Amino acid sequence: MMIDGLNEHRNIAAFSQQLEYVVDSLLAYPGVRLLFSCRTEFFQDRFSNLMDGALKSHVMLCRAIETRLADEEREELVSVYFDYFEVDANKVVAHVRENLTKDMLLLRIFCETYGARGNNGDYVQPEIRHFYRDDSSSVMFNRS
Repeated sequence: MMIDGLNEHRNIAAFSQQLEYVVDSLLAYPGVRLLFSCRTEFFQDRFSNLMDGALKSHVMLCRAIETRLADEEREELVSVYFDYFEVDANKVVAHVRENLTKDMLLLRIFCETYGARGNNGDYVQPEIRHFYRDDSSSVMFNRS
């Protein structure tokens, strides 16, 4: 599930509390993934309850900084994501990894798809050799 523009609700205080309740309820379903976007300057003031309360261990905050990062920082960010989501970097070819440094949303989707975090204990990550992205912004990763 993706919700864009969290900060645009008319009653932020009520919405924030309701959102926390919904997220907590959805955590009972391991296959459900949530992605929220919010203007950075509003997030801490309006949605810090998502980071401080019972959901803290389930939340990963990613600030939209990719346009201001140096190449080395982009590569480090990919490494951090790979570590967090338990993606085996040795099974991801260089050109795929390079493409992931250019798009943080795509990186997140990739890591959610191929990382071991949250998967059952017998999950084995495939070799990722190809990367396709068409004009409609849909994404496909080829495992062969």
